[in-house]
Amino acid sequence: MNKFNQFVLKHGDITQTTYWGQVKKNWKYEGVYLEEKGEIIASMLLLIRPLPIVGAGLAYSSKGPVCDVMNRELFDKLIKEAEPLKKKYNLFTLKFDPEVLCTQENIDYFKNMGFKVKSGHAHLHDYAQPKFNMLLTLSGQTEDSLMESFSNKTRYNIRLAYRKGVTAYFDNSPESAKKFHEIYKVTALRDKFSYRDEDYFLHMLEVIPKDNLRIYFTKHEEDILSSAVCIKSGDKMWYMYGASSNAKRNLMPNYAMQWEMIKWALECGCNRYDFGGVFVLDKENGLYKFKKGFCDKEEVKEYLGEIDMVYNKLYFFAYDKILPMMQSFKRKLFKLLKG
Repeated sequence: MNKFNQFVLKHGDITQTTYWGQVKKNWKYEGVYLEEKGEIIASMLLLIRPLPIVGAGLAYSSKGPVCDVMNRELFDKLIKEAEPLKKKYNLFTLKFDPEVLCTQENIDYFKNMGFKVKSGHAHLHDYAQPKFNMLLTLSGQTEDSLMESFSNKTRYNIRLAYRKGVTAYFDNSPESAKKFHEIYKVTALRDKFSYRDEDYFLHMLEVIPKDNLRIYFTKHEEDILSSAVCIKSGDKMWYMYGASSNAKRNLMPNYAMQWEMIKWALECGCNRYDFGGVFVLDKENGLYKFKKGFCDKEEVKEYLGEIDMVYNKLYFFAYDKILPMMQSFKRKLFKLLKG
């Protein structure tokens, strides 16, 4: 799979490599690709998991595939290349969330290809990936021009962090993954979101090439204040996971940390710095406000959503409609009993 991964790391997202398949231990995975004159021209990494009870399989290509999806002939050939997996895993759907803009033209394009398209704002938290994304353009930029493009408040906070003695560094040792997880857990409990276990990040360090991943930290005196997992793939740097402690938050450590990761992206010649998704475009929302400060001159990207090539309509209906209703009922019941 070296050839497969080399192609993806040059043209696509880390979630389309077999490294990512290894990170996702609870899923099986398959790499599908097309070749021309001995060279890969299109690929997709499929994460595969059976639907509870019935056993029919879901195949999901996270941020995939790695090709021009608007090249209908090429995309169609790639999908056909995956057809043997329908029988092997009893697949009921093949799901993608390609990074294409949400336009009526694009919606119609995928519908005409035979996909079931899930788009719109009605269920923003139901998508596997956030629909809105914050991207900082790096092409043709320098450190000075990028700093000038940030909002006044963001520039002030970056400089304040350094002025107050905050330092930033990266460390890819197993101990760094454990240290990151400690801060990540604090963040999750504070901000009330579910979090991954320590082994997930240890395994990520083991399988993803060291040149493509860094775990960053900020420090003040002897206190670790924040941390982040940053990954390089294709033409972009991706801020994948972030965490901050409850200590000395007034020193603005997250701003210094982002600046150090952006500088790494510039050193690597990346064209984009991906701050990741947001669920709401509201200046009262802290996450949106933080990311928007760095992307002050950029338009928020609204991606299409999810597209499914449905192989079994009954199982897909159970997955798409009935299962979410059951999960919602279970959450509400738990909340009621807990209260």
